[in-house]
Amino acid sequence: MRARIAVLLVAAVAISAVPRAAVAAPPALPAFVRVNVAELGVEYAKIGSTASLTATLGDGTVVYRGYGSTITRLGVRRLADPSRTVAALPDPDERRNRISQLREARLIARLEEVAIVTIPFEFSVEESGGDPFAPPLVSARQMIPLRFEANDGLLTFDGRAYRGTLELARDDEGDMIVVN
Repeated sequence: MRARIAVLLVAAVAISAVPRAAVAAPPALPAFVRVNVAELGVEYAKIGSTASLTATLGDGTVVYRGYGSTITRLGVRRLADPSRTVAALPDPDERRNRISQLREARLIARLEEVAIVTIPFEFSVEESGGDPFAPPLVSARQMIPLRFEANDGLLTFDGRAYRGTLELARDDEGDMIVVN
């Protein structure tokens, strides 16, 4: 019996002396997580805030600071010379009919010989009673990444509120996405 116990003890000591494989520690959590909160290939993003909103370019340049909702659009059709527009604007409280606006713009383009151009990227502010044909704050030949921060409030996009920041970024195909 003592021999058996001695064999078991020797076996236990031998097994415990065998080096064990290192157990990997779980990976550390990142400081923040980026989540696309919009569909892929968004062409229109209306971002606002429950307080003051600041929109900045990638280099930190402040493009907008205020209480209005911002609108970012891709593929905007405009008259090449907006100063020659004589179109009557509908009541801002009514829903505008895009087809009738396009027809009116085409008519003005023919009568005044002003071309209709497509602007690849525009960033503007939606103001109540504002001129929808007013020049944008930023326009460019491609989508420009923007960062939005709420000052003491929440950001809003597509009817939902978000904490932190929202960013307009390009996906792998170059389309616009909204990232929280």
